[in-house]
Amino acid sequence: MEVEYSPGIQLLPDLKSKMLRFSAQLAETIGKRFSDSVRAEWHLLTDADGHDRYRLVIRDDVDEASAEFTPTQTGAPLYMASRLPALWGDLLHARSARLREEHDVLFSELLPN
Repeated sequence: MEVEYSPGIQLLPDLKSKMLRFSAQLAETIGKRFSDSVRAEWHLLTDADGHDRYRLVIRDDVDEASAEFTPTQTGAPLYMASRLPALWGDLLHARSARLREEHDVLFSELLPN
């Protein structure tokens, strides 16, 4: 799985190390079969109150899913261990919804009115 880290994360070695671990967990969840077709991006954001937030975007060639995390959440291994697979599930759901829509359009064109 290809992973990119925003400049803000690149400049903070401890944060990048943490994101590298989460990326490895995500890659393990995704598995070898799909890991070559999925890309991930980590972004360091600041909310309106000046608090750090981390956004993880995962995408394949067509679909994407994203989630934002607080420093407290990323400091909770059990939380992240459940949230990363859920994000993978979000991408699979987006893919399924798109394929279902394409399927419905195809069959509506094939069936007589």
